[in-house]
Amino acid sequence: MLKRLPLTFLPFVNQQLNQWNYLFPTSASRSRGFSFTSKGCPPSIDRALRLVVELEEKMGVRHWEFSTKEQTILNSSQLARSPYFQEWRQACSRSLTPRINMP
Repeated sequence: MLKRLPLTFLPFVNQQLNQWNYLFPTSASRSRGFSFTSKGCPPSIDRALRLVVELEEKMGVRHWEFSTKEQTILNSSQLARSPYFQEWRQACSRSLTPRINMP
């Protein structure tokens, strides 16, 4: 599932996964959480994230010195300097907004 997420989402997701033991101390909770990710994303999630991925490509994020392990000031400054930054933020917001009856 992580491979299907936009690159710019990975720093936050990886930080959360690294802190999982602090958030959910029992190993049973951890295995239940990972069973969801092993099922993968439903197609509706892929569609919702598509615009974010397309904007990342326009921004050239894969060619940046962009950490996927943690959120950094360098990541934030690279994103903010992009001429596509506002459009990217809007796409992120739309993709993360809960959708009702999404096909």
